[in-house]
Amino acid sequence: MASQPQLLNFVWTPAGLPGTTRYTLRLVDMTDTGLFNPNDAFSGLVLPFFERSNLLSNTYTYTLADLPLQKGHQYAVQVEAYDPTQSIAFKNGGRSVVTTFRWQQPLDIINGIDNTETQGNIFNPGLGLVNNNPGSLPDPPNGDCAGATLYEGALGGSLRQTIINGTDIAVGHFVVKNTIFTKGAGGSFDGTGLIKVNFLNLTAEVEFQGIKVNTDNRMTAGKITGKVTANTIINDNMSQSKEGLIENVPNAQGLFDLFQNAANLVGNLAPDVPHSLPVSFADDDYHLGIVGLIFEPNQAYVNAVLPISVPQSIN
Repeated sequence: MASQPQLLNFVWTPAGLPGTTRYTLRLVDMTDTGLFNPNDAFSGLVLPFFERSNLLSNTYTYTLADLPLQKGHQYAVQVEAYDPTQSIAFKNGGRSVVTTFRWQQPLDIINGIDNTETQGNIFNPGLGLVNNNPGSLPDPPNGDCAGATLYEGALGGSLRQTIINGTDIAVGHFVVKNTIFTKGAGGSFDGTGLIKVNFLNLTAEVEFQGIKVNTDNRMTAGKITGKVTANTIINDNMSQSKEGLIENVPNAQGLFDLFQNAANLVGNLAPDVPHSLPVSFADDDYHLGIVGLIFEPNQAYVNAVLPISVPQSIN
């Protein structure tokens, strides 16, 4: 959304060695240049709209001090990592995949339905994609996780055999952004992305294997799950299985420590900064931790753990 005052956070995966690697962030205004394919934005044929080099960290906050972004315009983004001493060799010349975003007007929300038209698509949480024109999809409206969560729209259509990195895909009532795809088996795709979960104040890092996507850019088969970094503490049963109780917690104290970590508390999260699981709700009496996010074509699920103290029995 086009914020006032202008504020946009760019975050990317670090590369090379901390303190040695430098980064260059470039933006190209695709609307002004008339480009259709984002990868053409950095072919050397057009000048960047914005370029900032010699960045030491893997973040950049775009503010009023930078060039004004134009409402309704689509921008292509690429980061290039480099070593001024030329002692580190980077894959692909240090260049990241190209991603895009649209600096758009505030959403027109009517009864919880997002009626914003984006590049020929209308993403309606109740109906899905209308107008078969793949592009950038807006996230669902902000608010509590309330109302019907079962997606009852069509899941048919022709399946994609190829898909470009950065293509937004819809899964249930959610949108997967910042996608990176690799080819899976039988016409499926593996990869990673980001999903905004508004009621958790969370931009969740997600991963998937063997999903299928139709030509409307909607996932029709498979599942997408929240990424966890503490694999020895949160196992696959906790983070990826939606059935049954979580009966095996490999490291209960370690899990509780993660819940108590201030960086994982929902109230402390920066909503636009990607975060892996767990996240937790806390007050003086409890810490409720979210250890699993599971997104399927029809419905999404949350796995939660509530640590409680059991008083010692007295015989």
